[in-house]
Parts: sequence; C-alpha cells; structure tokens
Amino acid sequence: MNNCSVCGTSIGIFDSKCASCRYEKHSTALETAADEVLLTTTDTIPGSEITHVLGLVSAECVLTMHSFRETLSALSVKPGRETRLEGLFKEGRDFCITAIRKEAALKGANCITGLRFDYGEISYMSMSFVVASGTAVKCLKVENR
Repeated sequence: MNNCSVCGTSIGIFDSKCASCRYEKHSTALETAADEVLLTTTDTIPGSEITHVLGLVSAECVLTMHSFRETLSALSVKPGRETRLEGLFKEGRDFCITAIRKEAALKGANCITGLRFDYGEISYMSMSFVVASGTAVKCLKVENR
C-alpha cells in the first residue's frame, strides 16, 4: 500500500486517486515497473530467453449497459464503423492492459507472453466485459552469437 502525499491516507495499488481528498497519487515504483512490462501475444520473445515462468495473470473490465445506452442513443443506423462504441471497448482494453501489467510486476515479471483478449456479454445483467490473460515471465536478453 502507498500513502497519499497530501493527507496520508492509504491508497491501493490499483487506485488512481486518494479516496479521502481525491488527490492524484504520484507514480510509484510498481507503476514504473508495470510500464516496462513487455506484452506479446506469442509464447516466445525473439532475442530473449525466458528464465522463470511466474504464472497466469489476468485482468477484467465490466462495461455497464448505462455506458452503451448513452452511446447508442447518439448513433444513427448506417453501415460502417461506429467509433464511439468501439471507443468504449478500447477503454476497457486499455484498463485491462494497465491492470495486467501491474499484476505481472507484482509477481516480479518483466514480460507477459501469450497475451489474449476476450470479449463477452452478460445479457441478463445488461453488461459487457473485456478480459485479458497471459503468462507472467522473467526473461533475459540473449547476446547475438
């Protein structure tokens, strides 16, 4: 846990603001390490050797229908891409990327291999979701031979 630099209240690692005073916390060592976690959809990393497999990491983001209703009400029915609706899923994916990087950094990983995104809906609750999963690993750059 980190403490707010303004009021001293404990701040969780996934919180972006202090719950007491709403001050944005400063970048922590975990956030710095998380920013440097390499993401790849492949099982190997060219030019690197995986030295430790640290386990599964995942992140989830639920998108409520309230968000969709606001977007859908502004849509006109026409062929083509709907960038506002796509933007909601991109925000969910970006949230998952940030969260999965933090989870991997907590395990001591510097890479996530086999990264995968899944999308789905919970129709009876009028919600959609984005899930990211992969394998947290430690890898070393291999010198050219």
